[in-house]
Amino acid sequence: MRLPQLLIAMISLALLLTVVIWEWRQRTSPGPLHPSHASISELQGKPGCAACHGNAATEMAGACAICHKDVKAQLDSLNGIHGTLSKAAAPTCGTCHSDHNGLKVQLVTDRSFRLAGVADPAVFDHSKFRKYELTGRHATLKCEQCHPAAKALSLVKDQKRFLGLSQDCISCHKDPHEGTYGPDCLSCHGQTHSFEQADGFAHAKDFPLVGGHADRKCKDCHDKTSLTSVAALKLHPIPARACVVCHDSPHRDAMINSIAQMQHTTKESTCSVCHGRDETTFLNPTAKMTAQDHAATGFALSPPHDKADCSSCHQEIGKRKPLGRGADIAVGFAKLFPGRAQSACGDCHDSPHRGELVTSVARTLQKSEAHACSACHGKDDRSFLSPTAKMTAAQHLATGFDVGIPHEKVECSGCHKEIGKRKPLKRGPELPARFASLYRQIPQNACEQCHTDPHAGQFKATASQGRCVACHAMERFTPSNFDLVAHAKTQMPLTGAHRAVACLDCHKTEGKIERFIPTPTACNDCHADVHIGRFDEPSRQKTVNGQSGCARCHTTSNFSPVQWNAQDHAVWTSYVLTGAHEKASCVACHRPQPTPDEHGRTLGFAPTSCIACHADPHAGQFAIQNFTDCARCHSESGKFTQTTFDHQRDSVFKLDAVHVKLACAACHRPAESSAASKVIRYRPLGTTCRDCHGPGELPEQEQP
Repeated sequence: MRLPQLLIAMISLALLLTVVIWEWRQRTSPGPLHPSHASISELQGKPGCAACHGNAATEMAGACAICHKDVKAQLDSLNGIHGTLSKAAAPTCGTCHSDHNGLKVQLVTDRSFRLAGVADPAVFDHSKFRKYELTGRHATLKCEQCHPAAKALSLVKDQKRFLGLSQDCISCHKDPHEGTYGPDCLSCHGQTHSFEQADGFAHAKDFPLVGGHADRKCKDCHDKTSLTSVAALKLHPIPARACVVCHDSPHRDAMINSIAQMQHTTKESTCSVCHGRDETTFLNPTAKMTAQDHAATGFALSPPHDKADCSSCHQEIGKRKPLGRGADIAVGFAKLFPGRAQSACGDCHDSPHRGELVTSVARTLQKSEAHACSACHGKDDRSFLSPTAKMTAAQHLATGFDVGIPHEKVECSGCHKEIGKRKPLKRGPELPARFASLYRQIPQNACEQCHTDPHAGQFKATASQGRCVACHAMERFTPSNFDLVAHAKTQMPLTGAHRAVACLDCHKTEGKIERFIPTPTACNDCHADVHIGRFDEPSRQKTVNGQSGCARCHTTSNFSPVQWNAQDHAVWTSYVLTGAHEKASCVACHRPQPTPDEHGRTLGFAPTSCIACHADPHAGQFAIQNFTDCARCHSESGKFTQTTFDHQRDSVFKLDAVHVKLACAACHRPAESSAASKVIRYRPLGTTCRDCHGPGELPEQEQP
């Protein structure tokens, strides 16, 4: 044998002897422990054998129970997978869990489950062993999702592969309720659907979760800090809460109380009268209100409102969004459903009437303007039109027109021609204008707007603008109230004798019309000019003291006498009154006539020659062409005997030195006249000496 081969044989023998010696020393263990047990110091060496296999006083099941207390609990309670084992199999743990195989064989295998009666570990029936049925999502879970160490190769001390888990949901899931709903999650949530659906929860029978409550979250209604939390209700159940406990009511107390009385129920239960619990909203059209219920709001749906759609009064109904909760809900609701009074027509209906009418009627009724309609329109009338609309005389007065005398017996149609015939006016901003065209606002004193002008427009251009009441009373047309004060404002104030003249004496009838404008105002338009135009010559004054025409000299109180002075006489007659004439009365020159002449004169014309009034003492001696001008020798300012005759100037016989000394009577002696009286002779006289003296005669004063 070669040396190498011998060396190999010797080494092999040595190794074999070493193994035999080692196995001999370890002859008490059939094989290496599973790492789960091998890692426990108490199970090493000879003491470890008794810890697992027991001794004379303890069998294997009892020894294992020292560490596996949860297994012992199942055996004792006959619960769980170990509790179902037969009495023969229960004490022999090694039958199902083979050890001393190292990692070659796991402590828990499919064989272990089959020996325990589980034919297929992949479809483990928890309800059979743990009274815990896996349903829903739990049925689809893999074992290791709940038992993380289910397929672990080895465990550390006190680590569990399957046992030791709690069936409480919160042992695996976070409790979103933080314990306020109690530990029994399955009573609400189940395992079939998602956690949020809480499909296992059965709400109180007297409060089924339907309609708007069907999709609510528990916390929406059951605040965890309140007496209505789920946990509190489980301990102290309460009757189903009324709607108003959770929902703010926008309705007025008067309406709620009225409906509660009609329905014989409590205030808190009245919501269901109009709102169904199966509905998802409180809004129309799901909310229904009967006519009887509507009457509880204070507004009965009697004619003409019995056939109106809800939307015709409540414009936003069926369109608006739910109101937000809170203190302002009543305010927001009132804007949509203002709770109008039965008689407040003006809240819904456009009023064609003028504001002053509505205000006046409302003041009379002592109500707001919205209620003024009821004064004339019946609440049950289907139309605002006549004849259903009634207006008293007092109400008509509010329009600004009193239908007292003389209109008290006039029918409405007498002034309003279309009344009772027209169709209702359409609503809108133009309603007042269209209404005004049918019912004109005629002022009380505007008679001319309805009545024919009997004066045919004579007064249109005057200050009265043709208004009847300027002259006539409203109660009666005659007699006119156009008095002296009113006449004084015209171009012809009535004074003096004119005040007693009848109107028709000046205002004549032309056809069927009395003529007032124009009416002549000059005196000679009505009276004959007794002066025959003498004082209207171009050379005469047109006005005197602001007066013209006859008024320059005469007054209306009395046509005569005229108060003239000498200066006036000179101005108007060109005849100056001087001397004795200045003091003479008018009739001394203007002789009164027993009857007026053809011109109406009662005083005669005054002549301008002296001899027309005075006798000629000279018997016509000084007449020139049959006219005697006394003024050639006499002056009106002095005495008649004081003459202005100048012999040297005015005669053909110039007085010489002898004759100038003679008295007038020396030459001018009385002589017989045809009037059988003696007249001083002045002419004709001779101008030669012998005409007065005989031959040889000398004047007497020259005789010795």
